[in-house]
Amino acid sequence: MTVDVLIVDDDELVRIGLRAIVNVQSDLRVVGEAAHGGGTAPGRCGNSELAWVG
Repeated sequence: MTVDVLIVDDDELVRIGLRAIVNVQSDLRVVGEAAHGGGTAPGRCGNSELAWVG
């Protein structure tokens, strides 16, 4: 089973680092990324199983 991850953080370096960590895990995948909560589509948020909001 693959867990879909949504990354939301205003720091681009944090988003890059988190994406790199998630991408090396075989059971995780990044399905979306935004700099702030207002930039995420409601449908995409509902489809992710895990959200990193910083």
